[in-house]
Amino acid sequence: QIREHPWFKESLPPYLDSSAAPSRSEAKHEFDVEIGAQVAAIGYKGCSTPEDVKASVLLPTWNEVNVCYDLLLDQKRRRLRSIELEEMRLGRVPPAPPQRPLTFGGPEAAAAILAASAGSVAG
Repeated sequence: QIREHPWFKESLPPYLDSSAAPSRSEAKHEFDVEIGAQVAAIGYKGCSTPEDVKASVLLPTWNEVNVCYDLLLDQKRRRLRSIELEEMRLGRVPPAPPQRPLTFGGPEAAAAILAASAGSVAG
């Protein structure tokens, strides 16, 4: 509840911004094989390969394999983000520009694009 309050979100430092991390449903599509291998090396029953770990992570229920995978993945993301922030602090990496939403110019713009592409195909 605190993280959802407007005063908390104001001037929020990047390390506290949880909106940058993908949700569990998004993360299911981005399986990290390196983390999967680490979890498989731990030796959980029925999860001796990264593929076994991936199958477990895709399950809708929580279990010790999913929790271990999520914790290791969070640790990796924090480590990479920390390196990125340090590089930015030292001026080695420029900050990423803010992302702007894609806009569509409407039916007229689509017609113009289609007409232009049809002309280049025919010519």
